Parts: sequence; structure tokens; C-alpha cells
Amino acid sequence: MVKEIAIKDQTNVLPKKKLLITFASLALGLLASFLDQNSLAVSLPDIGKDLHATNTTSWAGTSLLIANTTFQVLFGRLSDIFGRKVVLLGCMSILCLSQLATCFCNTSTQLYVFRGFAGIGNGGIQSLTMMIVSDVVTLEERGKYQGILGTCVGLGNAVGPFIAAGFLKSVSWKGVYYFLCPLTALVTGVSMFVIPQSSELKVNYENFKKIDFYGFGSSSTGIILFLVGLSGGGNVYAWNSPTVICLLTIGAVFLLLFLFTQWKLSRLPMMPLRLFSNISVAIMLLQGLLFGLVYYSNVYFIPLYCELVRGMKPSIAACMSLPYLIIQAVVSTVCGALISKYRSYGFFLYFGYTVWFLGTGLQIMFDQNLSIVGIIFILLCQGVGVGCIFQPTIVALQAHCRKPDRAVVISIRNFMRSMGGSIGLAASSAILSNVLSRKLRQADLSDLTQAELNSLIKSVYSRPDLTKYSTSDQKAIRGAIAGSMRTVFIFFTPIMGVVWLMGFFIIDRGLQRPEDAAQQKLEQEAKEAEKLVRVDSSEHSVRSKNESTAEAGGKDLVEES
Repeated sequence: MVKEIAIKDQTNVLPKKKLLITFASLALGLLASFLDQNSLAVSLPDIGKDLHATNTTSWAGTSLLIANTTFQVLFGRLSDIFGRKVVLLGCMSILCLSQLATCFCNTSTQLYVFRGFAGIGNGGIQSLTMMIVSDVVTLEERGKYQGILGTCVGLGNAVGPFIAAGFLKSVSWKGVYYFLCPLTALVTGVSMFVIPQSSELKVNYENFKKIDFYGFGSSSTGIILFLVGLSGGGNVYAWNSPTVICLLTIGAVFLLLFLFTQWKLSRLPMMPLRLFSNISVAIMLLQGLLFGLVYYSNVYFIPLYCELVRGMKPSIAACMSLPYLIIQAVVSTVCGALISKYRSYGFFLYFGYTVWFLGTGLQIMFDQNLSIVGIIFILLCQGVGVGCIFQPTIVALQAHCRKPDRAVVISIRNFMRSMGGSIGLAASSAILSNVLSRKLRQADLSDLTQAELNSLIKSVYSRPDLTKYSTSDQKAIRGAIAGSMRTVFIFFTPIMGVVWLMGFFIIDRGLQRPEDAAQQKLEQEAKEAEKLVRVDSSEHSVRSKNESTAEAGGKDLVEES
């Protein structure tokens, strides 16, 4: 194995006043990122009509997710080489420019490219925010601040669809980007002045030599080919088509090549494989992959269920997601504060995965007749579970890693979640499409031709207007979609069961890294040794004094004799 290059520690714990200013800027950047990321789904039907791409608009979200995943694993090492602030400002600038370009796009291809660049910016902002908080806050206080950032995540997820819906109603789908672009530019300008740069780190051109080009080239090629094949399978191409088989096979080969580069070739690997030798770290990263698979798919499918199965308007469907997102934000903040207070994270992870597993199992009950109260209760269960896990996982990972690894472990964790999200959306969409196709053909839809059935199946993700069908056909179509989504929710349940079982193998070490514990032990041993030396010196002094007194007494007796 190639010996890794040493990297400089960028720890820069700030005083309270400066910390609050820096933290506010980071929180606003994270909020702007999630507003951009979650305002797209509501606009897809209008985008499809405007750009004449109704059957391919899902690629707007897919391109964003693929770009996010591709670059996610690189951000940790780039920040180690060039500094957190430089990389964060670069990602904010990319996001701002991509939003500006989206305002002027006229074709679907342009939209997909610009959304891809937005994915790069969003991924960088979300990773670098967590890394900078890790630099400026002590590990003991980190849970509290990471929990507050979780509130910004929940707020962005909740508010984004409403902002998009408001602009759709009053302006157009491009209006949201006219709003987000200056907001992101403002946050970028503020961050440039208030976020500190580590004084020990100096950026120079020699740092380019430290970039893991082997790892980035193999990983980006593998991820793009694999995810494009996974996303296009069953949608654009048939699963057994040569195109999908070639994309998946070549992508998998490049991903294996990436692992080889990290093991043998890279001097500063983007994903150090030694991190996986720690059982708790390996389990939490694998949980992150499965977490993303269920979480991101659920965020997408809940509004789809409300609109297509329950017949709700888009604005009402967005409201149905609020219990899930708001309780997630609140619980994340509370858990972060409690972790900092009690210096323990194990209970919150166990409890969170248990409640989320329960909520995922109950979600199988989602059908055409479940009461609104029942839906809200199940979503609240899932929100509580996610809130206990989303940010505390970062604290737990960093407690098990050395200080120089804290940036790269955040990148790997976000990469695993994004990869899981990409796989989950592709797998869930394939399940929904295949089951829906079978159920619609079995249903009694005498008024629909075969061509109309195929068009309905392909356009289900664009929220087709079902009111144009007869009442009996609407009922049959909604029933078929409900049964198909139930199959997707059943698919989620065993995955969450595996994640829950894995949680029992995580060791809670408290908020203290291994090297900190070793250093504290050495300091304690040094103090004890110093104390023993003092005691020995004191006893020696007393003994010397007694001997001197005895000698003096002996001399007096001799003189008297």
C-alpha cells in the first residue's frame, strides 16, 4: 500500500461571538442549497410542457443527483489541499451561475446540463458546511451545532416546494431561479468575509500535484456510467437492452478500478480504505448508503402518492410532507443539544433507526382509504426517526476517526447517501413502472387504448391529469398506482430492517476520538509519574534530614563521653 501524504490540521476553534456570525452564514448557505434542490419536483410538469420534454423531465432531477454523487467523494480531499473556504466559495459560485443559466435555458438538454452543475454546487455546499463546523467547534459542542444545521435542511426541504409553487402560479417555473440566484450570490458575498481561513494552510500551485487524479477519473467515469444505466433502465431503455447492460458493466468495472487506485496507487486517496477497518465506521457508512436509498426515494414518492392516489392538488400534497420534514428538523436540533450535553450518541442512533423502521413498516398501509390522521401519524414516526439520525451520524463518525480524517469521512458519508439515493430512485421507479404496467393491463379500462396506457405509464412521474378520464377509469387508475406504490413501500421495509439490525454493532465511545483518549491517558500517566517523583523526593528529603539529625546526635554523645 502506498504511504499517504500527511495533511495539515485545519482546526480553528472560534470564540463565541465570531462563531455565531460564521455559523449563521453557513446555515444560510445550506438553506439556499436545499431550497434549490427541493424546488424542482413541483415544477417538472410545467417544465415538460414548456420545453416539450414531458417524457424525459425526470432527467432534470437525475442529472442533479448524478453530478452531486460524482463529485461528493472529491470535496473532502480538495478542502484538505486548498482549504475549506476556497472550495466552499467555489461551489457557491458554481451554484449561483447554474441558477442564472437555468433562467435562460430554452431546451431540455440545456436544462439537464445546468441542473448537473447545480448538483456539483449543492453537493459541495452541503459537505463543506459540515466540515467547517467541525473545524470551528469542539467535538463536545459539535452535536448541538450540527443539530441546528439539520433544522436548515428540514426548512429547505419544506419551504422549497411552496416557493416553487408560488412562482409557478404567479410568474413561471423560471421565476424560482430568478429568486434563488441573487439569494445565493448574497450568501456567497457574505461568506467571503465572515468565514475564516486556516492560518496554517497556504494555497499554492504545488497542491495540484496532491489531487487524486487516478481516483477521481475512475470514480467519476464509473459513477456516471453506472447511474445513467441504472436511471435509464426500464425508462428510456429496456433492462435487457445492450445499452443498459454495457453501461452497468463498464461502470462497475471502473468502480472496482477506483477501489484499486485507493488501495495501491493514490498517495492522498479520496476514500482511504483503512477507514473501513473500524467496524463502527464501516457500519455507519454502509447504513448511510441504505439510508439514502430509502430517504430520498420517500421524499419523492410521498407527494406522488398524495397527488396520484389521493387526488390532492400539488400545494396540498406539499403540505402533507410538512409533518415529516418539520418534526425531522425539530428532533435533529433537540438530539444535537442532548448529544452535546450527555456526550453520548448511541441511544439516539438506536432509537432513531427503531422508530424509522416502525414508520417504514406502517407505510405499507398507504392506500386509497387510509385516513389523513393515519398518514400524518406514520409520517411523524418517520420524521422522528430521521431526525435522530441525520446529523448525529456525523458526530458519531468523527468520534471514531482521527482529526485529519474528519473532512474525508464527511465526504464519504455524503457520497454513500447520494449513491444510495440514486440507486433507490432508480430501483423504486423500475418497481413502480413494472408493477403499474402489469396492474393497468389487468384493470378494466375499456375507454383507454394501448397507446394511451403506454403514455400514462411513462408520464406517471410528471403527474398526469387524471380528470380527463371517466370516473370509473380514474378509480381503476388510482387503485393501480396505489398497489404499485405499496410494492415500493414493501421494498423499503426489509432494507430498513437490515439498517436497524446493523445499529446494534455500533460502539458508543462518547465524544472523544481515539487519539484524544490516548493523549489523555499519556498525560494522566505523566502526571502520576510526576506525583511519584515528588513523593520520592519528599521521602528522600525527610530521610536525609533524619540521617543528618542522627549523625549530629551521635557526635554530641561522643563529645559528652
